Amino acid sequence: INDILTIVFSVAVTFFLINSASSMLSLAFISGFFILIPINFFLTRKQVKLSEKRAETSARLQGQVVDAVTNITAVQQYARRDHEIERLDKVIAEHREADVAGRNFREKVVAINNVMVWIFIAVIVSYSFLLWTRGVMSIGQLIMVTTLTLGFMRALSLIGHNLNNIMEFYGE
Repeated sequence: INDILTIVFSVAVTFFLINSASSMLSLAFISGFFILIPINFFLTRKQVKLSEKRAETSARLQGQVVDAVTNITAVQQYARRDHEIERLDKVIAEHREADVAGRNFREKVVAINNVMVWIFIAVIVSYSFLLWTRGVMSIGQLIMVTTLTLGFMRALSLIGHNLNNIMEFYGE
């Protein structure tokens, strides 16, 4: 919750400061911010299913381990040793695949989110530069907008990261 409040506060302050330089830039800034959120929700939906699969395989793995421990007498007598090991290996492999799939997807979402953030920042900074070259903004305003936008990059990246965490834990 602290991260979310920090982001909301950062958006509000950045919006008002950029608005003091150009209302068009502030509108582009807030529009880009509100476009990133639904895109991130769309990207992270699959994380719920991957997390559910990982939680399912984890529970099954724990059950198999408990089963193997309760059948320890048979395992020690080597009567069913190979069967128990094969069964555990199969469940471990399933759990490993589910875990790797979830982690890989998570990293892809973070990478896509960072690319979108960089595009968003490039558009704002480029438009600011255009306004400066046309004499609409002063150099001080250009520096302020550029600094604020680049400083806000971390908060924008955190949005994708936090949504990914929410979806991951929602699936478990």
